[in-house]
Amino acid sequence: MSEIVDRIKAYTERYGIVKLCGKIVEKGTGYVRNIGKTETEKQIHEEYTFARNPLISIIVPVYNVEHEAFKATLESVLAQTYGNWELCVADGGENKVDAVIDEVMGDDARIRYVSLEANLGISGNSNQALDVASGEYVAFLDHDDILEPDALYEAANRIVNYGADMVYTDEDKVSPDLKRYFKPYRKPDYNKTLLLSNNYICHFCVINRKIVTEAGGFRSEYDGAQDYDLFLRCVDKCKVIEHVDKILYHWKSGENSTSGNPFNKQYAFDAGRRALNEYTGDGTVVCELDDPGYYRVNLIDV
Repeated sequence: MSEIVDRIKAYTERYGIVKLCGKIVEKGTGYVRNIGKTETEKQIHEEYTFARNPLISIIVPVYNVEHEAFKATLESVLAQTYGNWELCVADGGENKVDAVIDEVMGDDARIRYVSLEANLGISGNSNQALDVASGEYVAFLDHDDILEPDALYEAANRIVNYGADMVYTDEDKVSPDLKRYFKPYRKPDYNKTLLLSNNYICHFCVINRKIVTEAGGFRSEYDGAQDYDLFLRCVDKCKVIEHVDKILYHWKSGENSTSGNPFNKQYAFDAGRRALNEYTGDGTVVCELDDPGYYRVNLIDV
């Protein structure tokens, strides 16, 4: 109850009563999650033969994740109907997860696990995982989030049949016990103007590894908005960006996460503003809007 009260206070302080009420009406409260694929549909995906099967490296930076939560994440990877993937885990925590990987994955040859001597932050840990990736494409998965079984299948379909350099999907939030799905985010097809206002791409995203490498990977000075910073440096290098209009990624919502309370990580929004300002360059200034994570790019009068 205290958590709910704190969130109500935070939202009220941010927006005021009138605007907050308007946003509640605007967002609505109802969301019925689509029932997952039937066994027949899964079998069709598993047996489908693409013209080619690009290897997709799933990048997972880990830092002291709760083991049961990480187990659920691993199980969602193992359940993928597209099989040509590798899981690249860089573990910067003291509470190592190698035993959990062994428990869930066994001797699966698709695992690339790196135990780091110290935590390098989310960007540094992600870059360590990128270093051991060999896939033509890389996908980004947080250490306690969940993929739908057809997430990689749909990405591979856009890569092979549409020539995509980047693929992103819709997403929603899920409670820590994985029983309640809420806040579905139905995204538009690629919209550069919107991207210059907000990292609407977010999860789930798959990008040609060559493009990620040319862009320089993740940068620690933008931790908190490291994915936004990377996307901004990648999109102009992509010839084809495809959107899968299905919710294939479930973002775990905890009390300390930005998905649970968007006001408790102001540093992330500051990092996003700086990343966007660097991208838009001289002659512009980026301002943060009322909604956290949204920005306006203004030209500077000279």
